[in-house]
Amino acid sequence: MRVPTAVIFIAPVFTLLLTGCPPDQPPRPHTPAAPGLRGQVARFLAVGAASTAAYGGLYVLLRGQMPAAAANALALGATAL
Repeated sequence: MRVPTAVIFIAPVFTLLLTGCPPDQPPRPHTPAAPGLRGQVARFLAVGAASTAAYGGLYVLLRGQMPAAAANALALGATAL
């Protein structure tokens, strides 16, 4: 069975992503996550959830007053700042 050309070129990329090193080198030793990383991730998720909720609420409020495209643009613009 012949291996597709795309697989030959993509396999090293996946190896690099999964192990953190090129396929012709031994894997690097595992290093623990940086201190405070969990807190940073938690804050990132909280800000993302709050922004999404603010956008949704603002869109629903504006949708009754203007067309959908205008409400979407205004809500996205307001929550992106």
